[in-house]
Amino acid sequence: MSELGFYRFANSQPNEIAIIEPSEKIWTRGDLLAKTNQLTHALKEFGVKSGDVVATVLPNSVEYYIAYLACAQSGFYMVPINWHLAGPEIAYILEDLGRKHSLHLEKFLLWRKPAKRPLLLLTFQKKDALVQPR
Repeated sequence: MSELGFYRFANSQPNEIAIIEPSEKIWTRGDLLAKTNQLTHALKEFGVKSGDVVATVLPNSVEYYIAYLACAQSGFYMVPINWHLAGPEIAYILEDLGRKHSLHLEKFLLWRKPAKRPLLLLTFQKKDALVQPR
């Protein structure tokens, strides 16, 4: 295994700075790893398995990195969708993907068709990430 990589750095140096948000909130490697693990476990509890597609509708944010790292560590295929698209465009992409799961920030997804498959709502607005079936 390589000596480089986020997980190795996060475990060996958890207090080092990983991300500084525009609001100047600082995320350490340990903070990022904890949220990544929390999301990974939540997704698995909802039945996401290695090899499943997880579509994301997220802005450029720490939440995007958390979703990316959670998918990478679990063997999920992350398909990022531009959050500037209109609701019908996002719905079209999700249907075309045949996706089982999608993640988005609640305030950014303003419209969607009724889903034939479960839709996972990822809310980062609260203290802890919460994943709920929608």
